[in-house]
Amino acid sequence: MEFKNHREFLKALVRIEFESLGINPDSVLNNEEEMKEFIISKRHQLLKIERQKKEKEKEKEMENTIASLNLEPRRKMMTTQMDEDPRQQPTTPTMPRELLNAIHEHGGDDVMWVIEKTLTATDVSSHQNRLSIPENKIGSEKFLTDAERRQALQKKIPVDVLVLGIGFRKPELWSLIFKKWRMNKSGIYVLIKNWGKLVVDSNLHMGDIVQIWSFRVSQNGGRKKLCFAINVLHK
Repeated sequence: MEFKNHREFLKALVRIEFESLGINPDSVLNNEEEMKEFIISKRHQLLKIERQKKEKEKEKEMENTIASLNLEPRRKMMTTQMDEDPRQQPTTPTMPRELLNAIHEHGGDDVMWVIEKTLTATDVSSHQNRLSIPENKIGSEKFLTDAERRQALQKKIPVDVLVLGIGFRKPELWSLIFKKWRMNKSGIYVLIKNWGKLVVDSNLHMGDIVQIWSFRVSQNGGRKKLCFAINVLHK
């Protein structure tokens, strides 16, 4: 079937729609206002269907991401202590949906579990201004690239990172520095620079639990910036 113009096409759609419902379409076709109202109504229906489709796709994507986080093997970095108690292996908690949503809103992906720890007195001390992350307590160092591992040990060129927090007053991005301090046979990763401000602004205290994931945000040039997402469980 061919149509001479856009109006004839719309009329054909109206006729098909109303005839399928057993309604005489002539009353609508001969009334400009009713034609306009019908077209607007159909447009809203189509937009609603498209919006629902996108919401379902996004929800499915989040469910898949959460499932992958929950199914990640309970692992620990290999050490020379082969007789280590397997009951001490770190587990991967479920990431809060609010935190996952915030990561997606900032264009983040490549989410990986890092560590859960109870904040110590030094972690919240205004004189220390740093969060310590013991190397031997991390589930895996795969969240770091080889270049980042080397850079974390350097003094002049630190690893600039972004930290996204949930469980604070509101979701917020903080700019911090990620470094590694060597301590005898192992080492300690630390988040410094603005950690002290984050502690005060977020009302963190000794005994609070922080759950930390890493994620990546694409930068200009295709490089993916290292970021951390922190969920706080206040005591």
